[in-house]
Formats: sequence, structure tokens, C-alpha cells
Amino acid sequence: MEKKRLAILLDLDSTLFPVEFINELAKEVGKEEEVGEITRKAMQGKMPIEEALRKRLSLITPIKRELIKKVIERAKRAFLSSNGKEFLGCLEKLGFEVFVLTHSFDFITNELEEWLSSLSFKVTFFSNKTELVEKDGEIVEIKLKEILDKGRLASSLSSSFYTVAVGDGFNDIPMLKNSDVSISLNKRLSPYVDIVANSLEEVCRVLKRIVERNAKG
Repeated sequence: MEKKRLAILLDLDSTLFPVEFINELAKEVGKEEEVGEITRKAMQGKMPIEEALRKRLSLITPIKRELIKKVIERAKRAFLSSNGKEFLGCLEKLGFEVFVLTHSFDFITNELEEWLSSLSFKVTFFSNKTELVEKDGEIVEIKLKEILDKGRLASSLSSSFYTVAVGDGFNDIPMLKNSDVSISLNKRLSPYVDIVANSLEEVCRVLKRIVERNAKG
């Protein structure tokens, strides 16, 4: 039987990028504490994901586009300084196709996908779809149009690929459970995953072992 291609399914916030994007946006509009508390509850599984998403979007508006751009640029620098390029290089060398499954938002992920492409990395992002409502040069409302079903997408990808999923929050559990191998960067998720790793460097080492094992059949 022909072997499946390899794919890695990554969360975005505090996984591929060492930031929580919604929290960073909240800082710019003076809502860091309120949004951070909702983020913590969602990460711990104490608040339904849709409720958490809508509450946080409501709290960060109105917001100027330049503040969103500022947060994205800051996140890019954090990615580079945390060896993000080296991690993606490891995935490329090992032959993994890279997918990001995130409950972040398309007005962020579209920018990141284009930027990573400019660095010669092919990373496909799947995120929540939004509609930005602008008035007088300011975004006054961010409408949540479609919420990504991480578990369903992970299951679909697993039909075509041998999948390894990496996440750090309780909202990642559906993705982790519907992948061939699951890795968490958060010890609290240890009951739900195959492997707990402390860093992306450690994830890379785990992936090397997986590739070697699969090569042996």
C-alpha cells in the first residue's frame, strides 16, 4: 500500500508564533485584562469557544487598522527571534506539508501566510472568517462569519495525509484527537495527547523519530 504524505497541523497562537494575537490587539486598545481573562477561560475549556471569540472581538473594537498592522509586525519579529524559521526549515527538510488550524482571524492569518510565502515557506492557514465594518477610518465592528471546526478539518486532512498535530490549549483537543499523532506544548493536555513537548525544537526531534520509524515501515 502506498504510504501517505506527511502533514503537520499547527495551532497558531503560542505554538507556531510565540504570541496570543487577540491579547496583543487588546493591549493596543486598553482591554488587555478583560480579553486576557476570557482567553484563559477558553484555553482551559471553561468557556465555549464561540462565546469567547465573540466577546473578545467586541472588546477590541473600535480599533484602527494601523494598530492591527503594528501587532502583526511585532509578532513577525517574535517569530524570527524564537527560531520560527528554523522550525519551518526542519519541517520542510523532513518532508511535512504545513497547515495552521487556528481560531485566530482571517485578517491576521492572510497577512501571515503572505509573509511566510515571501520567506519561501509554504504554509496553508485555516482560520475564523470575519467581516470588518469600517467608519471614519476605523474598524468599529468585527463580525464573526464562520468558525473553524478544527476537529472536522483535522479528520479530513487525516484521510489524505499521515498527520501530526501540535497545540497548546483545550480548544485544540478536537484537532489533536483527530490526528495520527498528537503533541502538546502544555502539560495540562497530557491526558489527551501522545506526547508532551517543551519547545518547537523538541517537536522537531520527535518528528525526526516519526519519519525514521515510518521509513522503516
